[in-house]
Amino acid sequence: MTPTEISSYLWLLIPVGAYLFFALALHMASRRVALLARIKVPLHIIALGLCLDLSLGYLQSDWAKIMWPYGKAMIAFGCMILLIQILEALSIGYFMVRLQGRHVPPILRRFVLLASYFIVATIILRTYLDLDVTSLIATSAVVSFVVGLASQDLLGSVLAGIVVGIERPLGLDDWVTINDQEGQIVDITWRRTEMRTRDGDLVVLPNSQLMKSTIVNHNRPTPAHRVTMEIGAHYRHPPNKVKNAIISAARLCGNISYSPAPSVFLLGYDDSSITYRLNVWIDDFSLLEQIRDQINTYIWYQFKREGIEIPFPIRTLHTPAAEEPSEVIRRGLVERLVPLLEGADIFRGIPGKTLERIAAGMRLETYGAGETLFDEGQPGRNMYMLISGEAQVLKKRPDGREQKMATLQPGEICGEMSLLLEQPRMATVRMASDSQIIAMGPGVFKELASEHPEFLEHLSKLVENRRQENAELQALFSETVHQTREGRLQAVLGRIRSALKL
Repeated sequence: MTPTEISSYLWLLIPVGAYLFFALALHMASRRVALLARIKVPLHIIALGLCLDLSLGYLQSDWAKIMWPYGKAMIAFGCMILLIQILEALSIGYFMVRLQGRHVPPILRRFVLLASYFIVATIILRTYLDLDVTSLIATSAVVSFVVGLASQDLLGSVLAGIVVGIERPLGLDDWVTINDQEGQIVDITWRRTEMRTRDGDLVVLPNSQLMKSTIVNHNRPTPAHRVTMEIGAHYRHPPNKVKNAIISAARLCGNISYSPAPSVFLLGYDDSSITYRLNVWIDDFSLLEQIRDQINTYIWYQFKREGIEIPFPIRTLHTPAAEEPSEVIRRGLVERLVPLLEGADIFRGIPGKTLERIAAGMRLETYGAGETLFDEGQPGRNMYMLISGEAQVLKKRPDGREQKMATLQPGEICGEMSLLLEQPRMATVRMASDSQIIAMGPGVFKELASEHPEFLEHLSKLVENRRQENAELQALFSETVHQTREGRLQAVLGRIRSALKL
């Protein structure tokens, strides 16, 4: 090998080094610029083609002259790939998807790109390398036929993947039921569809099998989905009472939709109970189990409050424990309530015998954690005393969010201003834990006022003291005639008499 030939071969180190430097720079830049990452392949092909064109064109050997056209072919092929990607991004990615809001399946976009690459490659091979493209295509067809016979399932899955992308029976994040398996779609490729179940398991379905299956899409055509639940109640309870109780419990669930509104139907008369079906609509299928749990929990508490029994199956031998006499139960309740009534400011000065008689007519009501006793702005004619548990007093802020004002403990009362002044509720009371309460209506206060005339004066003073702490009550008695304490007491007394119909 002559020194001239050696120096010419050393000349190859310059383009090779230039390409290596370009490849490193492109790799570093593509990690920061997403656009470069997408066009990295055609840029590499163009750079390689330039290296071959510059280096082989300088050499005078026979093999260099044979390889030199390949460099130009690579440059042309890389430029055409880059042009095709730019046109695809503008026509489909920008105009159709972004501007017009159309959905173009990713599988279809990849198929168009691959078909375009194949056509360009055949043209370049014929133009720059003078290859017999016809024989190449024929050979490719024979190979494709042989490969197709050997991999029919794979090709079927690929073709089915294209159909799935075009027809869109399901999409990413959709909740579906396929072959009695329920889950959320997490990936759709050419060959398979992946679904994650509620148990966290990954189910891989070949697209060919998917097209033969019955697909129930819970997110199409809209996310609205109806949930049905069956509840049994004892025969002794009137159906309308049971239906109203179930509807009231369902409305306490904040995750259901109110359009359409919840509905209840009587299904039939079973051996041990009357069966009702509750229909509610939800917009988020992923919360299905949580919504069922909340509704079932609220139904239990609602039935408990209204004395509705969920019966045991008639085929079960149920022997209840011996119940205490009703008189013993009543006496225990009175002994429990009287100390709480005596400790309340609103009943100060009322004799113990009178409070015992009031307590004997009370009934405990059970509320579950998260249930709302009453809402701010809602009309109401009852006053409530907390017997056990905790409750939160919430006030709406200007931005619509709720702010906790106080926490009620056993023995504390709420709602007395609505009862005495016929005013809407000034705050929302929501249970912080499972609680028991008693409700007292205007009849109790009317009875106390008739037996103890001084009780009305005590109530008016109580309202006046509350006025100093409550801006809404201050506004209620802000007229000029009510500027003095005596004037306000007389105004309050008049409102109380009107509310109690005295």
